[in-house]
Amino acid sequence: MVAGVGLYVVGAYNQVVSATREADRAFANVDVSLKQRHDEIPALVETCRGYMAHEKNVLESVTSLRLQIQGAGDVDTKVVAENALTELLSRVFVLAESYPELKANELFLSLHKRLTEIENEIADRRELFNASVMAYNTLIESFPALMLARIFGWRARPMLSLGVTG
Repeated sequence: MVAGVGLYVVGAYNQVVSATREADRAFANVDVSLKQRHDEIPALVETCRGYMAHEKNVLESVTSLRLQIQGAGDVDTKVVAENALTELLSRVFVLAESYPELKANELFLSLHKRLTEIENEIADRRELFNASVMAYNTLIESFPALMLARIFGWRARPMLSLGVTG
């Protein structure tokens, strides 16, 4: 009986470890595209800076978040910061609508097109990541993994939000 319970607990533990690794692997796939997006951000900020002088705080926030993400140590911290960055980039593109000269700028148009392509890649990969996170979160909220989650401090993980539109 005790051996059976022990095997059951070991099996549940291994299931959570496997779900954790799967979510981390899925994020690593998303992270490739996120890094490509990060590479385009300095050019976007610099291009917008000349036209969007009144939006200086938004552009500085984008730059600051990009640096924060680069220094983030774990996946969950990166996901939260990436969600905030996605929201800010969406705001930049909405604000750009108010600047006809910027919208006509060839570099801005090129960057917008490139970022849209990258966002489409992120969307494809985000779907797998979010499914992995959902499976992990469901697992640690189910018995007996719920008991192990409390013991080992496993917490629900954040999902990636929708991509930049514009």
